[in-house]
Amino acid sequence: DIAELSLLVRLQDGSHRRWKEGTFAGDEAVDAVLAALEVAARRTNILEERPPPVPVKRICRFLFALIVLILVTGLLMAMTRVAYREFTVEDGVLLASGTPSFGGEELVAALGVAYERKGLGSCTTLDPSDLSRTRDIELVHRGNWYNIRISRVQKFSDNHVWFQGLDGSGVRVRSNRVFLRIGSLGDEEAVSPSDAAEAFAAAYLEFEVETDAA
Repeated sequence: DIAELSLLVRLQDGSHRRWKEGTFAGDEAVDAVLAALEVAARRTNILEERPPPVPVKRICRFLFALIVLILVTGLLMAMTRVAYREFTVEDGVLLASGTPSFGGEELVAALGVAYERKGLGSCTTLDPSDLSRTRDIELVHRGNWYNIRISRVQKFSDNHVWFQGLDGSGVRVRSNRVFLRIGSLGDEEAVSPSDAAEAFAAAYLEFEVETDAA
């Protein structure tokens, strides 16, 4: 049992001179037996197998491979975005001109969408059919840049148009003044004339590229 094994180990570790002689004093025998019983009382798991070691090298290799995969994926995504920033239209087809390719073999930007840009002040003069093609509104208000995806447009008169975004935000153009509302519960705030007249303050209207029928 555990007590017997502990006693044997204690006697055979070479620190007991009496073990070599084969005789023990009474107090020495009592101390050895009490120490063995104390080990047994603590229920030392000396007979159980050791737990398996932690595979540190395997974990490190896995983490290194994961980091390399993330870096390579990010690099490919960045290169793809840079390559698809330039487009050309040839024979009514939208092509990605920034990608490396031979002449006549440019990649077709099948998911590309062409937009017509209109200043916010000129939106009140557009027809309702043209206003219905509005997809985004861009402007700057109090130093913050906003891009609102438009879901609904309503024209009240020739000098009053309301653009509403998917999240409830809205832009109102009325009498050459621009008002911005953030969120469906926000208050309309007047955009300064200087910000409303900036070149990037505009509405983007989606239109289809006409192609020749085969």
